[in-house]
Amino acid sequence: MRKFIVFMLILASVGNEAVVFSQEQCQKERKKVGLVLGGGGAKGAAHIGVLKVIEEAGIPVDYIAGTSIGAIVGGLYSIGYDAESLDSLVNSLDWSYLLSNNAPQGYRSFRARDVEGKYLLSIPYSLKKKNEIPAGLITGQNILNLFSGLTIGYQHMDSFKDLPIPFYCVATNLVTEDYVVLEKGSLPLSMRSSMSIPGVFLPVQLDSMVLVDGGVINNFPSNVAREMGADILIGIDLSTGKTPTSQLTTLMGLINTLTDITGKTEYEKNKKGLDLYLNPDLKGFQTMDFSTSAMDTMYQRGVEVAKAHWGDLMKIKKEIYGDTAHLVQTAPRELKHITKNDTIELGEITIDGVSDRTMKYLHKKIKLKKHEKVTLKNIDEAIAILDGMDIFTSVTYQLSDKAPYDLTFTLVEQALNQLNVGFRFDSEEMASILLNTTFYENFFKGSKLSTTIRLNISPYVAFNYEWRPNFSSKFAVSYKIGYDNFNLYNGNHKVDDVSYLWQQGEFKYGVLLKNWELEAGLRWDFFGSSSDLYNPNYNPIGIEPDSYFNYFATFGLNSLDHIYYPTKGILAHLKGELITTNFVKCHSNAPLGAVSADFLYPVKLSKKLYILPGFSGRILLGGGSVPPIYQNYAGGNMNARYMSQQIAMPGVRNVQVFDNSLMMLKLGFRYNIFKKQYVSIGGIYAKNSDSVGSIYQGDDIWCTSAQYSYDTPLGPVSGEINYSNRDKRVGLYFNFGYNF
Repeated sequence: MRKFIVFMLILASVGNEAVVFSQEQCQKERKKVGLVLGGGGAKGAAHIGVLKVIEEAGIPVDYIAGTSIGAIVGGLYSIGYDAESLDSLVNSLDWSYLLSNNAPQGYRSFRARDVEGKYLLSIPYSLKKKNEIPAGLITGQNILNLFSGLTIGYQHMDSFKDLPIPFYCVATNLVTEDYVVLEKGSLPLSMRSSMSIPGVFLPVQLDSMVLVDGGVINNFPSNVAREMGADILIGIDLSTGKTPTSQLTTLMGLINTLTDITGKTEYEKNKKGLDLYLNPDLKGFQTMDFSTSAMDTMYQRGVEVAKAHWGDLMKIKKEIYGDTAHLVQTAPRELKHITKNDTIELGEITIDGVSDRTMKYLHKKIKLKKHEKVTLKNIDEAIAILDGMDIFTSVTYQLSDKAPYDLTFTLVEQALNQLNVGFRFDSEEMASILLNTTFYENFFKGSKLSTTIRLNISPYVAFNYEWRPNFSSKFAVSYKIGYDNFNLYNGNHKVDDVSYLWQQGEFKYGVLLKNWELEAGLRWDFFGSSSDLYNPNYNPIGIEPDSYFNYFATFGLNSLDHIYYPTKGILAHLKGELITTNFVKCHSNAPLGAVSADFLYPVKLSKKLYILPGFSGRILLGGGSVPPIYQNYAGGNMNARYMSQQIAMPGVRNVQVFDNSLMMLKLGFRYNIFKKQYVSIGGIYAKNSDSVGSIYQGDDIWCTSAQYSYDTPLGPVSGEINYSNRDKRVGLYFNFGYNF
């Protein structure tokens, strides 16, 4: 028995040596395999599925040529990311953030969050250069910074042939009107260039070239892989044929059709001569389908199409290795890239695009030091801090290729003007449009002028000039004129139609730090003649034109991760006012004081269920009579819908008068039923009293509501049913779009 065991061990040893010898011998003499990865946006998840099966089959990849998403997958695969790590990566990314111009949620400024919650569309433009509008809506800085973090050590390459797997990237050069093969330089910038969908992403200017998506001319670059030296070509084509007529009216449908037309000749030519052509069944999926479920399905479609050609893969393997193919096993790929958890040592830290004085200030803000050991998370945080300051249109970075890694931030200060458009349709006001243009050109550095117009049954026009002497403070002066028109209710009973013209001028100073803001100033209010207003007892009060001069101070904090469907963070707002008619008194009485507050703090109960506790209230202080225009008003589903002090109160009809002290405790539950669809239930318990001292003896008001909501790219769509003991009726409310 002992002799038999020794014999078997010797035999196994000889066998292993034979396998190793065979593999080494075959590697030297075998044919080389080229992988062709076509473009297709989110459909690139299928590339990863195919790669998974190719790895299982033991097929080596010696060259990669990719276009658009194929360039991204191919570029990362070429430096050591295998199919499993790529699959994990795409499922962990926040695509809504990457495909936007926004700073990360937790770092957006207070003002940026306010704009984000109002406007559907933001378009930069210039008045200095006639008719100049940027060639893309998305700058692409977020996705470029992602690529930079994923490709540390490969950001300055003399040749992409020197990558662990030689890789060529295909883009379209608008200057020469032809495709170009990017084979050296910055790997992340090359990948970013290849995916610059015209009209969606800004083109990339590289040397004398202006680069957009390679798919415009060459979406399936098998000719490039062949020229690299490949003997065997495996091509993965993500095309799904002619774009359906129903999609031709969409932006992406139009772009896809145009690129199909411009790249048709090259595409048809490159489909020929492949050793294995794989075309996953991706019908029904769109270029921008980056949802987790869609990506998982497309990944699986890639696996399925490769499995269906397993026999062909085995034939290719035999063609590569000959009779020793069965001895070749899949070896784990050696990772040749730095991961997000790895620590790197920083060298020199440079900030380009700003003055020396500003650079010193920014160095203190980002808190990175020379020779410090950091992770990619620390660099991402520095990027987020700079981007969240709301004064740069672009914040990108590069690292040198060897330790200690020199870090260079490139900043572009806000220079282009901005056109913002908001839209809402609801059952209260029907259609509402909000238009804003903000001018940065031709003004002092750090200043801007904005004009805002709201078009609905209560329109207004506003002008605001703001100057920031430094990064954390501002001075602002504004003028606003509008016309309010609304129904006044007492419970479920309509009391009157109220309408009046108003004007407002304001001067204020503010301190801005990350996601909070502190302001103080002086405001002039003028109210023209009006139909009667009413006191809390609903006795009519005649209104004559009058002016008020009010002192105010506000504190705002907004760290919510989503404006409409928050899962973490805090929303808090506190405002104090001193209302006068002559800077000292309110008519013949002492100044009237007003204090208002709002608070919301979402709490996670489970992955999909959140509890939303909150508070709202307003208290009037002073011995004199309250001007009716400054009384407490509440009702409806939106704060400040008609009057700046109006508090939302679902279940109570717009608009109703309340006593001098109104306080509300709020509690809601929100459940994510599917993707971006939510159901919510909520309740309000309010106390209404003539004074804050008697608030506990005041009227009890309770409201309840149930809502279904869908977070669409055009804004929330929601339907709500509500009830209150004040109105004693079932109310319905429908909304589509953003609140403003």
